[in-house]
Amino acid sequence: MSLIPPELRTLTVGQNRIEFQAFSGEVITDRKWSETHVHSSGGGGYLGSHGGYIRPPSISSTVVTRSQFWLRDNAGREISVSGSDLDFEVRPGHRVTAVCGYTEASERGTYVFLLNHDTGLHVRLRSGIVSLIRALPKERKGCLMAVAALGAILLISAVFGSAALWLIPVAGVGYLFKEGSRMKAEYGAFDAHIQQIGARLRG
Repeated sequence: MSLIPPELRTLTVGQNRIEFQAFSGEVITDRKWSETHVHSSGGGGYLGSHGGYIRPPSISSTVVTRSQFWLRDNAGREISVSGSDLDFEVRPGHRVTAVCGYTEASERGTYVFLLNHDTGLHVRLRSGIVSLIRALPKERKGCLMAVAALGAILLISAVFGSAALWLIPVAGVGYLFKEGSRMKAEYGAFDAHIQQIGARLRG
């Protein structure tokens, strides 16, 4: 029996279909660890017969906290849930439900929602939602229209001179604005759908 009601198991965004599955089990292990990433930028200089200078590079570091826990269901199946900066506290013995989203082309699911039944803690995973949106194939019609528009602008510039080239950045800004609005709308649809799933799982 699926944990997600039939009407919430799929979500259609544009021409793409996303499926959602849930896995519920007992936490058998959990661990957290930190990773430090060091970044270097800049630096350089020169040395010559009359002197020179050396500019030291700028060093910075970021610390990422990673989490992982394993769930085992009543049938003995196990899954691993992991992520970076995952603000979701569990300990062995807790009952947790994890919801994954799958695109038509994906072989592995992306976690989008976690629920700890013992503590009541539940989180929607923004990074998972964004990953699913980025994994969706762009509609071919939109890409063809963008290419056709660029070709038309280049043709106009060839006929009327380089003054028409100012249309290219204007068209580029318009396209980026349209893409940003599309992603915002898709994120809103995902988020609302996952909220509904979470509400049903919490009962």
